[in-house]
Amino acid sequence: MESLAGLHRNARAVGSQYDLSAATWQEVNAAQNAVTAALCQPITRAAYEAQCSEIAVVALSDAEIRRAGYTIRHFDMPTEPIEWVRFGLARQRLNALDAEARAARPLAPAVVMARCSACGVDVVAGTLMNASRHAGVCSDCYDGYSD
Repeated sequence: MESLAGLHRNARAVGSQYDLSAATWQEVNAAQNAVTAALCQPITRAAYEAQCSEIAVVALSDAEIRRAGYTIRHFDMPTEPIEWVRFGLARQRLNALDAEARAARPLAPAVVMARCSACGVDVVAGTLMNASRHAGVCSDCYDGYSD
């Protein structure tokens, strides 16, 4: 997978050699598909900083990328080529930050089960009730042990 910075560099080289208006639809579609595939790939902090320095733009901190997350996700990409690549790199880094946050999120706690003291069936611990003649009974046994 080629980096966004590499795609930008190649596009500049092609643009300087050829008239871009003469590009075929297949070439344009291939370029768009390559960029879309690159945007979907999360990148590490080191790779993000390396690509930013490669195209001579200031790398945003992870905190700045998180703060701009809504803009990065939901607004159109800038039209200026270098800003477009910078924005795309930030989007890739945001994807990585989101993946890291999902991985660090704890799983839901396990359901604690308890045994009904009257009939012995296992039920969710919070649903056991205290009847007047028996403690810790399930909802099915409750009426039979209540006065």
